[in-house]
Amino acid sequence: MDAILLAFSVALPWAAGTAWLRFLPRGAPLPWTIAIGYGHFVGLLALTLLMRAWSLAGVKWNFWAIAAVLAFLGLVPVWRCRSRRAALAVPDLRADWAGLPRWKAILAAVLLAAVAVRFAGLLAELLWRPLFAWDAWMQWATKARVWFELGHMAPFVPLAEWVGADPAKVFTDPAPSYPATVPLLQVWSALALGRWDDALMNVPWFACGVALGFAFHGQVRAWGASAFLAVVATYVLMTVPFVNIHVALAGYAELHMAAMYGLAAMAFFLWARDRDARQGWLALLLALSLPLLKKPGIFWLASFVPAYLVLLRPRAAVIGFGVASIAGLVALFFLRETGLRVFNYALTADSDTAEITKALAQNLFQMGNWNLFFWLVPAMALAAWRKLLDGPIAGMTAMVGFGVYFLAVVFYFSIAGEWVSDFSTVNRAIFHMVPLLAFWMVVLVERRFHAPPDPIKLV
Repeated sequence: MDAILLAFSVALPWAAGTAWLRFLPRGAPLPWTIAIGYGHFVGLLALTLLMRAWSLAGVKWNFWAIAAVLAFLGLVPVWRCRSRRAALAVPDLRADWAGLPRWKAILAAVLLAAVAVRFAGLLAELLWRPLFAWDAWMQWATKARVWFELGHMAPFVPLAEWVGADPAKVFTDPAPSYPATVPLLQVWSALALGRWDDALMNVPWFACGVALGFAFHGQVRAWGASAFLAVVATYVLMTVPFVNIHVALAGYAELHMAAMYGLAAMAFFLWARDRDARQGWLALLLALSLPLLKKPGIFWLASFVPAYLVLLRPRAAVIGFGVASIAGLVALFFLRETGLRVFNYALTADSDTAEITKALAQNLFQMGNWNLFFWLVPAMALAAWRKLLDGPIAGMTAMVGFGVYFLAVVFYFSIAGEWVSDFSTVNRAIFHMVPLLAFWMVVLVERRFHAPPDPIKLV
């Protein structure tokens, strides 16, 4: 019964989101892989917003009542769909792979099977292991446990404020200001079970990993990559050890942040190239939702600004951002002496630059957290360096550059540098960029070896 309830709790918002994406848009429906992948994230956003509204209205959460609302919302686009037969059409995988040489088809099938086997193992580990990761039970699940027991959201405040407040109404933990989306996912699973279970409540992290694979593959194909390249790229992303870690050791916000940021970026660049309104709305929805997952989401949301400006005014934007980057670094050399705090990270002048650089190199290129992923990123950039500023790729390069600049500032100019040296936070911060980097690499490979240049070109 637990398995049925958990499967239903994951499938219902997922199916509703998929229905909105597959049946609601006019014209040709989105490909199933994109609708399924993005549908998960659209559904979970709708679910958590509905739970917030339920709590704000002063009504205790009821699993079946919320489920009924989600089911109704999911059926509306199916009912209103003008071309239901086309929306329900199942893709012909044989036709998709028809042009592949036999050895490529066999290899692609083996890679997909390997990913499936790997994720089956991750699911087993997630179900058998109680909540384990440090921040997961110290800063995130604290809220989920309280809210589940109360049946509604209750405020979390800093310790000093909690001491003088009513302990039955106000609560505290080491991160009281963290957003509510991640704990609400755990509450939803616990509501489905009817009890608190700190292992089974983490099933949404497995669903997030699966949805990321579907969406990434669909967007790579939408960009124009071959079926074989799409499978290889999906295999590379879905077998990165740190991606798998955050599926199995659930409870952090990083997996959802990385998935939603990367998928928002992919949809944005497809919109920029094709002016497909559906991709544009997906990009806007996921991008605006990033701060609901974690506070750094504001900075990842800001990364769309330089990307858009580079696409809009390539030459002027590149020059402007280059000057602004240099000016920013100069300002930081002075501001770091002041101890200014940005999102609770105090700027500092005591960072050990050599030690931070050494730790970064070890994390990215020597340890097993990333396999060969961060060897591939510079290799692909060097192989296609003439294409880095071609058309929509210029926007991607600007977004990647913004991310690298942001992380460099955090690591080298704030107290977060200590967490790089002790290997505690560095990989989680970098993880946010990984799906975007994977897509960027695919686009560079496709442009370098197959595609003609776009009419928009930065020279």
